[in-house]
Amino acid sequence: MTDNASPGFDRGWLTRVPEYLGVLMLGALVAITYQGAVSLPERIPTHFGVSGAVDGWGPKLMLYVLVGILAVVYLGLTLLQRVPGIYNYPVKVTDENRTRLQMIAVGMMRWMKVEIAALVTYIQWVVVQVGTHQAAGMSTPAMLGLVGLLLGTCAFFTVWLIRSK
Repeated sequence: MTDNASPGFDRGWLTRVPEYLGVLMLGALVAITYQGAVSLPERIPTHFGVSGAVDGWGPKLMLYVLVGILAVVYLGLTLLQRVPGIYNYPVKVTDENRTRLQMIAVGMMRWMKVEIAALVTYIQWVVVQVGTHQAAGMSTPAMLGLVGLLLGTCAFFTVWLIRSK
């Protein structure tokens, strides 16, 4: 197979689990955004410092910026996972390993979508919690944990790709 199209990696239930989780995260983000749209004042927290304390405020319209960013990233990764032949791989791609490497790389894209959606959903949830005075700030350990999970996933799949040459 020399074209860039995905050779049908989405047939098994295990490959669909991250897709379902991603849709669940998108639904949670929409619900949280709706809750914020009806319950938040016109001025909301828009930035958090390293300590988790709010250090920036903006209009309620900013709630929709996170939704827009996630929509673009999620759609972009969804489209990108359909053409694994255009990816850069950390090993030489041959006829013998092409399908295996592409399957691993598409799996990485799927899990990255879920984790990015979880990260954005968490940020939106914190914005609503802080804006409605139910929380004082963002949990630094939770944020670092989500970012660490995303970086760990990239590392895990990269090592898997290297070992699958």
